[in-house]
Amino acid sequence: MQQQTLNTSQMGLQHLATNRRTLNRLFKFVLVDFGFLDHIPFPIMRNALKKNILRAVYLTDGINVYGYAIYQEIPKYGGIHVLYLAIAPEFRSYGLGSVMLRRLDALSPAGILLEVEDPDFSRNEEELSIRTRRIAFYERNGLTLDQTVKLTNFKHPLLLMTTTALPALNERQFRKFYRQLYNRVYRIPVGQIAVNARIEKA
Repeated sequence: MQQQTLNTSQMGLQHLATNRRTLNRLFKFVLVDFGFLDHIPFPIMRNALKKNILRAVYLTDGINVYGYAIYQEIPKYGGIHVLYLAIAPEFRSYGLGSVMLRRLDALSPAGILLEVEDPDFSRNEEELSIRTRRIAFYERNGLTLDQTVKLTNFKHPLLLMTTTALPALNERQFRKFYRQLYNRVYRIPVGQIAVNARIEKA
């Protein structure tokens, strides 16, 4: 079957309303795309979205929804921290992940920070391949993998990727910075307990 052509120039980011119906639809998407993250705290996220701590956007042409992202602004750093980003399964071979990142980059010229799953903790070859391809995708789109920072979020091993270098911080300072990101979302003491960071010497 021949692939249809999509007019990406007509696609933009639409911020979501925070009513129950809209958020329930969003969380259904998240559960499908990130079901392997069994810790996803939807009630906490719902509260953070309603308080505008978190923000959610659809990639849309005004008719179809092609993908979504959930992010927060980063205090002091000035960029955005993307917690979740996904393209709808039926549109994943159209290069729309790159379109989404370009739109987010335009939304935040100060930079993007996000986490990816650590390939070193893959349970099988398929998982290793998926995680490696995901990192390569972000690198093609201007993000840099920080090999020295090791993160855990509810015990899930993660790595850090950014479009703009973070200020030089020692391990204690970076752990505080990283936990504060999630403290804003999860609220203390959940973020303090569930989130950790360490820096390995290069």
